[in-house]
Amino acid sequence: MHRDIKPSNVLVNSYGCIKLCDFGVSRVLETIGQKVATFIGTHKYMAPERVISDEYSIPSEIWSVGMTVLEMGLGRYPFRTESQGPPLAVRPIELVQCIVYEATLPLPIDRGYSPEFAAIIQKCLSKNSTDRPLPKDFLDYPLFMKYNHTDPNQNRTIVADFFNRTAIAAARS
Repeated sequence: MHRDIKPSNVLVNSYGCIKLCDFGVSRVLETIGQKVATFIGTHKYMAPERVISDEYSIPSEIWSVGMTVLEMGLGRYPFRTESQGPPLAVRPIELVQCIVYEATLPLPIDRGYSPEFAAIIQKCLSKNSTDRPLPKDFLDYPLFMKYNHTDPNQNRTIVADFFNRTAIAAARS
């Protein structure tokens, strides 16, 4: 498990190659269902079960991937609060409340994200960890099967287009 998936730990080059970096807090699991309980990583991207100090496993990583994609799609961190004062990152109790209880925003379809892709990301952000897809489940989604090309250059072009559209949309907001 990486345990610190967030936008700053995802690298994408101009060819659409994605690399995950900073494995400083990662851990090798002995079994697929193994749970861990260490409270390490970046709080803003932790799944609900992690921020309340429950045991967690692979579905928590899926939450972090969903939050990362959602932040890139929105061009900002998904949770905002009504209160004034310091940024959300320095108000841990308010951050925990948002992650555990608040609904997450959907990906903005008006920026070119398909309803199917937005639905998958929402599923990744299910508050209940058993409702989130596992990595193997992504292979069953017709949307991903449509883009499952044997030519790696075609896959990279799709990824590069996604990140380029995201950067352009973020610059306009």
